[in-house]
Amino acid sequence: TPKKKNRIVLYSNLGFRDNVEALYRYLVKHKYNLNYQIICSTDEWKKYKKLKQLDNVKFVDCYTGVYYYLTSKYFFYCFGKYPIIPSKRQCVINLWHGMPLKRIGKLEKGEEETMQNYFTYVLATSEFFKRYLFKAFGCNMEQIIISGLPRNDDLFNTDIDIKNYFSLPLDCKTICYMPTFRKSERIGLNNYTIDNCLYEKLKTDEILKILNETLKKFNIFMFIKPHPMDDFNENTINNFDNLIFLNEKKLNEKNLNTYQFLGNVDALITDYSSVYFDYLLLDKPIGFIIDDIESYKTIRGFIVDEPEKIMPGHKIKTLNDLFIFIRDLKKGTDAFKLEREILNNLVNDYKGAKSTANLLEILQIKN
Repeated sequence: TPKKKNRIVLYSNLGFRDNVEALYRYLVKHKYNLNYQIICSTDEWKKYKKLKQLDNVKFVDCYTGVYYYLTSKYFFYCFGKYPIIPSKRQCVINLWHGMPLKRIGKLEKGEEETMQNYFTYVLATSEFFKRYLFKAFGCNMEQIIISGLPRNDDLFNTDIDIKNYFSLPLDCKTICYMPTFRKSERIGLNNYTIDNCLYEKLKTDEILKILNETLKKFNIFMFIKPHPMDDFNENTINNFDNLIFLNEKKLNEKNLNTYQFLGNVDALITDYSSVYFDYLLLDKPIGFIIDDIESYKTIRGFIVDEPEKIMPGHKIKTLNDLFIFIRDLKKGTDAFKLEREILNNLVNDYKGAKSTANLLEILQIKN
C-alpha cells in the first residue's frame, strides 16, 4: 500500500490528550499543517469535529483511523495501538504515556508472551530507561530513541496562574495529589491488597476532615486528581474548603491540561505514578505515599528491586508523615533537593521546553 509522505497521523483511543495532544498543538502552532495533512484518530473525534476546522487537519474515529494507518508514512500513538506491524516505508512512533516505575508490557505478570512491538520507534527519556523498554516491548535497542516527552513542554508554561484560575489566596501554597491507578470497582481491578492503607484512608470523610484542618492551619490547598477509572468520590472531597477535586473535565473548563496545571503547583504527592519523573524537571518537592509498597511489589511489581532508592522525597507511610511533608512545604524546608537533581540527570536527558521540537528533529520531520 502506498504511504503518503506528507501525512501525519495522531492516534489515541482513551481521549485525545497527553503526548499526542501536545504534539498536535505544536504541529498546528508551527503551521506544519501547511505542508502536511494532519489526521487525528480518536474516540473523541465527534467533540473535535464540532470545533472550527483548520486547513489540512481532520478528526476521524478509530475505525477510519485504520485506513490512515495503512496509507501514511508518519504515525504517533501513546494510548492504545493498532496491532499491525508497520511497513518498512513507515515511521510509527510509540510515545507511550510516561517512563515506567511499575512493570509494563512484557514485564507484567501473565504478559510475558504478548506481542508489544508494533512500532518503528519507542520513546525513552534517557539511557537509564532503554534497558527496561527493551524488555517491556520486546524490541531492538535500535528502535529506542531518546527524547523528551512532548507533554513535558507544558510544564514550563509561565502564563498560567492557578491561584487566579481557582480563586485561591495569593499567599497560599498548592499541592497536587496524583495517585497511580490501583483499584476500581467499576472495572473489577485491584492492584494491591491492603484495605486500610493511606491511599484508601484519603478517600474517607474522617481522614479528609483531619487533613483539611491541617491544610487550613498552614494556608495550603491540595488538589486531588485521581485516575479516571478510580473510585474517589468527588462529592466527599468537595465538602472541605482546602481540598479541591480535579479531573480532565474540570481542567478543560479552564482551558488547562494536566501538565500545564502541574507546572504551576508548589509540590506533588504521588505514589508509584511515573508523573514524578516528569515533575523532577521543575525541581520542586515531592512526597511519596508508599505504606503499601511491599504488597504492590508482590502484585503489580516494579522495574527495579528497590524502588525507594529512586524516589527522591518524603516517604509517607502514616498520616503524621503526610503532615510533616505539609509543614516542611510551608516552612520552605527541602531536604531532598540534591537527590532530585541526581535522579533528574539520570532519567531526563532533555531539560526545558523543547522536547517536541527535538523529537521532530530526530525523526527528520521538517516543516
